[in-house]
Amino acid sequence: MQAIYDVLIVGGGHAGLSAALTLGRARKKVLLVDGGPGRNQAADAVHNFLSQDGTPPPVLRKLGREQLEPYQTVTYTEGRVSELVRRGNQFWARLEDGKEILSLAVLLAVGMVDEHPRIEGFERFWGKSVFGCPYCHAWEFRDQPIAVIESSSKGLGACRILKNWSNDVMLFTNGVTDLDPEALDRLEKAGGAVIIKKRVRAFVGDTALSAVELEDGEKIPREAVLMFPKQHQMPIVQQLSLDLTEDGFVRVNEQRETSQRNIFAAGDLTSPSQLAIIAAAEGTIAAIQLVYRFTP
Repeated sequence: MQAIYDVLIVGGGHAGLSAALTLGRARKKVLLVDGGPGRNQAADAVHNFLSQDGTPPPVLRKLGREQLEPYQTVTYTEGRVSELVRRGNQFWARLEDGKEILSLAVLLAVGMVDEHPRIEGFERFWGKSVFGCPYCHAWEFRDQPIAVIESSSKGLGACRILKNWSNDVMLFTNGVTDLDPEALDRLEKAGGAVIIKKRVRAFVGDTALSAVELEDGEKIPREAVLMFPKQHQMPIVQQLSLDLTEDGFVRVNEQRETSQRNIFAAGDLTSPSQLAIIAAAEGTIAAIQLVYRFTP
């Protein structure tokens, strides 16, 4: 027999857990399928999350799962959704353990896949002294030398923002020499930044980052690096053929519904604004819309 749910939530991070909480409190029958550690698993702590600032990511997720326990209409399971297709007004899904389920709606909360650059030491420092969000991690490196590694004009804007935390900011363009003149002018007005156009070969340090090593072997002392690795959608999202933005994020409306009716999305897969508290809010917004939609 196939179990039938109001909502299948794919992804057990901040967006998925928040949505499950709201739906559970509305007495909707929910299956949350958690495919494993989130994108922020490597970070020491979650920041900018009211009442939870400084909480390690696994601890925050564990707390979220525990707070679902009183709601008997919410089922949590670990695993992955291997197949997901629309069947009339319902969705059929097969989990990796072979279990089949039906749902009236789907909420995708699976995040994005980060493509790690070919820089020696990246994996060792990623999420700690090498990070992708200044609002999440720059405070820990205030008044210290910081590098921005970015080849587009986005790097110039990042240097301006980092001036809130440090006056010692360097931009490494990783081999790119033609920078946007207007963005350069804005950066100069904000206090400027040293620009290094050579390619980056490695991140150097023992327990913490101490330098950025260039292709010619020169080591530039830096305590932290801000960079923006390329990202792509998870396979489960790709197979659904949803409309994407020019930047590759799932296109949603204000209620978090995608281009396909009754498929919603929340969290990192929909926006470059990838903070935990934003993902949680988006999960709640989607859940409220789902409650309205499936109230007789």
